[in-house]
Amino acid sequence: MDGIFSGQSPGKFILGGEHSVVSRGRALSFPLEQVELKLSWGEDPQRNGGLEGYTLNSQYFGLAKEWQTLQKLFSTLAKILAQHESRLPKASWVNIESSIPIGSGLGSSAALGFATANSLCAFFKTLDLNFKVPNSEDLARATLEGEKIYHQSPSGIDPFTVCLGRPLVFSKTPEIRYSFLDTQFFKKKNLIFILFPTGVSHNTREVQRRVSGLQARDPLIWGNLLDQLASNVELMKKAIDLENENELGQIMNDSHFRLAQLGVSTESIDNQANEIRRLPGILGAKITGAGCGGYLLGLFRSDEIPRELASRILAKKNPWSFLSSKSLLSWSPP
Repeated sequence: MDGIFSGQSPGKFILGGEHSVVSRGRALSFPLEQVELKLSWGEDPQRNGGLEGYTLNSQYFGLAKEWQTLQKLFSTLAKILAQHESRLPKASWVNIESSIPIGSGLGSSAALGFATANSLCAFFKTLDLNFKVPNSEDLARATLEGEKIYHQSPSGIDPFTVCLGRPLVFSKTPEIRYSFLDTQFFKKKNLIFILFPTGVSHNTREVQRRVSGLQARDPLIWGNLLDQLASNVELMKKAIDLENENELGQIMNDSHFRLAQLGVSTESIDNQANEIRRLPGILGAKITGAGCGGYLLGLFRSDEIPRELASRILAKKNPWSFLSSKSLLSWSPP
């Protein structure tokens, strides 16, 4: 077979509940359509100029040694999605085009898994026209299995957000559950989220080491912080339900303070957050993603954003190239 099979995925950001352990398995998350990943592959190496392995338009992995890991992802997802098909694909080449920065908290690994799952569904459809494409939730669960290749114990927040493509209220404990978050409040109050790059990529293992270190040194403080952060996720949801943007902004500020105490922020990131809080139209700001880098998230009244800030927002999709450290991303309700 010499076809070319492709799949796409958006990115995502977290409003509250960055770490499943930190938020007691509860989170609020949003798909981010301004960044995306596209994956293409084929079984015939001649269709890609004879190049074995994979090519990159965005330095997604950086080194071709990741080819074996990518093949493992293909194999894992193919076996889940095959629906008793006897023939599994053997990709000779893969091309990844992405505008989702790695180590940014924007869901790059989940996007890779979802795009791979999409492309495999296209492949199986060519083998059998009666192939039943899994629904979005089943694709999310498959993508979660693929993400375990890159993260030992992913929460599931990222794959469910990018696969379902809508803002979620997500819970991992005792089992994965979700509901869709009503975002009409943001449109009604003319609110917008802006993501500010910190200029630093986070290291998930380093973040986990910091949190575990605090747990070992002072388990009481560690537990109290986790309780407060979990409570803040519930309070954010309540503020949205009650259409109270001032309360939502204050909770965002408090969550950043608690996350900093937990060890997932730095002095430089705290200073950046304080600078954002001095901008016109700001309601609240906090770190998003795993912490210690990535992006800061600010909630603004969109009609009060200064012109020089608005001019830096990536106004439309900019696929297939990494974002500049000066680029801002934004989310507003569709």
